[in-house]
Amino acid sequence: MEHVGATFARLSRDLQPQERTCLALYVGGFSDKHTNEIEMLELPEALQPQGLENVCAHTDFKITCGGLTKPPITAIKCVSDMNVVATAGTETCVCLWMRDPDNTDLLTLHTSLPLRNDQSIASSRPVLLDHTPDTPSWLLGAKTAGSATVWDLNSNLPISLPIHTHGAGSSSSADHSPLHGIKFVGPQLCVVCSGKDIGSLVLWDLRSPTVAAQAQVPCSTPHRDKTQVTTTSFALSVDRATGRVVVLSAQGEVSVFEARKLGTALCSCTLNQGQKQSYTGGGRFSGMRTTAAANLCIEFSCSGTKVAVSGLTNGVSIYDTGSWSSSTQEVSPMFTHTGHEAECPGAVVLTHTWHPVFADTVLSADSEGNLHAWQWKSQLDK
Repeated sequence: MEHVGATFARLSRDLQPQERTCLALYVGGFSDKHTNEIEMLELPEALQPQGLENVCAHTDFKITCGGLTKPPITAIKCVSDMNVVATAGTETCVCLWMRDPDNTDLLTLHTSLPLRNDQSIASSRPVLLDHTPDTPSWLLGAKTAGSATVWDLNSNLPISLPIHTHGAGSSSSADHSPLHGIKFVGPQLCVVCSGKDIGSLVLWDLRSPTVAAQAQVPCSTPHRDKTQVTTTSFALSVDRATGRVVVLSAQGEVSVFEARKLGTALCSCTLNQGQKQSYTGGGRFSGMRTTAAANLCIEFSCSGTKVAVSGLTNGVSIYDTGSWSSSTQEVSPMFTHTGHEAECPGAVVLTHTWHPVFADTVLSADSEGNLHAWQWKSQLDK
């Protein structure tokens, strides 16, 4: 896949309901100079759940269908119940793809969904996507808090919801501040992380015109770039089973909140990062999203007891959140995958995701187009 990066969604079931249902992964390119691909990759036999080994008897990722798009893809979300895949980039719309009924090897663009009218949207900001299994036909997209839109994919129309994007006593300019994350945390509930200098968390109840809860994200002095502009980047993940929210800053500080009680963090600590991320440029992705702030990523494991972190170093680190408490100050990783740097020196991990069945397996992708599936093991078990 020349000129194709590796921004991908969580592992999802196949697009079409079939007798043989294998786990599949969706990848997309984000080059601003070349035509990009979106592809569905069937996972190899070793990564399929028990009982599907003979159905998916291949030893590598298998391309089952794909399509072409000119705009870069920075977000992918599979809505399997609706048989569609949603993609987004820096444009003010979300694209829906479907498998061609006459050519099942082809993903075709079904329609484009515009975001809420927000004149302040900066063209360089990527659209963020989320989907909730609680309401299978709903899709959430946003560039800023003020542009957040929920569509019902049964009609592809936006839902009229009384969304308030700023808290009492704050100005509506918060609606247009940089958006770092937006996630469903339960039925009718979303958590939003935004802010330029200081991160803020807001809980939306989509049935109410008032903010349900809000909090400030603990963070040290923001980074100053060469133009002396103060910027801080954050990454957000939600464990829907427990209602917990974790926020990671580009300074390596992490805070865990209870979504419905955002006032005070359950714990805040600093990650022992080891070697910082470095990138020399060049290669197929020169000039692309290859900075720690752009590629910051944190994800709860399916059990909610671990988090995987990338974007701070050239690897992906696993941390045990079960050992964190209000008195925890600094934590070290249980395991760090350094295979991307070892295979291709200078490669930057762009994103990662947990396997939905195997708790010890993570998939990650880098700036050179490499996709890794790897198992982690606690240092204590060695």
